[in-house]
Amino acid sequence: MHAKRLLMAALLALVMAGPAAAQRRTDIQEGSTAPGLDIENWHEEKSTSVEAGNVYLVVFARENEFNTRSALGLAAILEILKLHESKKLRVIVVMPQLTDLRLGGINHENLFIGGDRRNSSERAWVSAAGQNTKPVVFIVDRKSKIQFIGSPADDRFREVLPQVLDDRYDSVMMRQAQPFIGPAENARKVRNYRQCFMHLDKIIEMDKRIFARYRLMKFEIMLIDQADTDAAYDYAREQVAQSADDPAFLRWMAEFIVNDPRLSKENRDLDFALEVADSSAGATAADDPQKFALPAMVHFHRGELAEAVELQEQAWLVAKPERKDTFWRTLIAYKDAARRQGVLSSRR
Repeated sequence: MHAKRLLMAALLALVMAGPAAAQRRTDIQEGSTAPGLDIENWHEEKSTSVEAGNVYLVVFARENEFNTRSALGLAAILEILKLHESKKLRVIVVMPQLTDLRLGGINHENLFIGGDRRNSSERAWVSAAGQNTKPVVFIVDRKSKIQFIGSPADDRFREVLPQVLDDRYDSVMMRQAQPFIGPAENARKVRNYRQCFMHLDKIIEMDKRIFARYRLMKFEIMLIDQADTDAAYDYAREQVAQSADDPAFLRWMAEFIVNDPRLSKENRDLDFALEVADSSAGATAADDPQKFALPAMVHFHRGELAEAVELQEQAWLVAKPERKDTFWRTLIAYKDAARRQGVLSSRR
C-alpha cells in the first residue's frame, strides 16, 4: 500500500511538472530567435515586422508611458534613432492599445507603434522571457536573434546596442567565452603569459570580429607587459593582414599605438600606425569622417602638420551637421600647431 501511494505521488508529480517543463522549453532568452508580433492596429497604419537583415528595438511600454520622458519615452527613442541613424536601427513600440497617443506631429521613418492584439505579443515576448515590469526592451540582431532583454535603464542596454549594430555581439558566444575570460585576466595578473595567451586564443578562435578587443589585449600584453616589441608588432601585422574588411578594428589599433600613455618612444611605431590608419581609411565609406580624421591624427603625432590639417578639413566637411563641432575643434588645434611651426599661414 505504501509503495502504491509512492507510485501515485510520483505519477502526479510528473503530470504537474509536465506543463512547467514544457513552458521552460519554450521560454525565450538572450540568444533565442525572436518570436513574431501580433499587432491589431498600427499608428497611422504604418506597419512592419521583425525581419532578418535589420536591427530592432522591440519595446513593450505601459499605456501612455510613451508620451512621457521616461527611459524609453518618445524623446529617448528619438534620441536613440538619431544617434544610430547611419545604422538604420528600427524601433517597434508595442502598447496595450493606441488610445490617447500624442506624438506632436513627429513621424520618424524607422519608428513603428502598434497596439497589441489581446496581449498576445506581450505573452510571446515579455511573459515568455520571464519579465514582469515595463518598459522592457528587446534588442534583435540582423539574424533575428535576441541579444538583450531587460530595462532600458540598464547599463548593459547602452553597451550592447552599439555592438549589435556593428555586428560585434553574440550573447551565446559571450556565455561560451566566460570560462576563458576570467582565467585569462587572472593569468595576466600573475604574469603567466603562456597560460594567458592560451585562454585568449580560445576566445579569439570563436570569432575574431566579436572578440576583437581580446586581439588588441594580446598585442597590448606583448608590447607593454612583456616589453617584447618585435613579437608584439609581428603579431599586430598578422592581425592587420586578417582585418582588411574591419576598418573599426584597424582604427582601434592605430589609436592605441598613437595615444596610449604607457607606450614609450621606442615602442610607439608611428610608421606602422600610419600604415594601419591608411588601411582603415581604405575600407571606410567616403561619407564617414573617420576616413580622414584617423590618418590626420597619425600625421599630426608624426609632426606632419600640413597633412594633418588637410585631412582634418576633409573630415570636418563630410561630417554631419550635428557632429561637425567635434571635428572643427580638432581642426583648430591642428591649425594652431601648424601656425606655430610656420607650416600654415596666419590667414588660413
